[in-house]
Amino acid sequence: TGVPPVAGPKGRILTPPRKDPMRHALLPRLAAAAIVLALLGPPPQTQAALLHVTPTPLTGINANAQHRTIQSAADAAEAGDTVRIHAGTYRESVTVTRSGTADAPIVFEAAPGEHVVVTGGDRITDWQPHTDPTDADDANVYVADFRLEPFENGKLTHPNDERHRLVADAKSSS
Repeated sequence: TGVPPVAGPKGRILTPPRKDPMRHALLPRLAAAAIVLALLGPPPQTQAALLHVTPTPLTGINANAQHRTIQSAADAAEAGDTVRIHAGTYRESVTVTRSGTADAPIVFEAAPGEHVVVTGGDRITDWQPHTDPTDADDANVYVADFRLEPFENGKLTHPNDERHRLVADAKSSS
């Protein structure tokens, strides 16, 4: 490097430190990168997703953003996402296992202008005319057997016995 050695204390010969060309070339680059990052600010958050719940496929919306149950959408939703529920009756119990934040909540909403019903009730379709010879209005009464498990999610529900059969009066109110 052209710098002569120098005599140090006790007659030792000292040589100046060698300049590392990589170190000196890297420092200005690191400083420039730090300035650019400071001007840009923190990295942007991931963009919130719009998830759709619909009984049938929606045209014009990516199939990956469509779910057939609210639970499926709840399982996929993350902080900041919106779950938009389209018209229909959803017979399900929903457990949300993820949480949003104060700044990025998970939002569940009905699609604008659409009628949404969420119920834990099961549809009963096997209605039969009630046949009791002692009942004069028997022609207007229908019954359906249904089965409820005695325990669901660790809670006692309803016994499945004759006393707990569902009875409906099909008389017209007019």
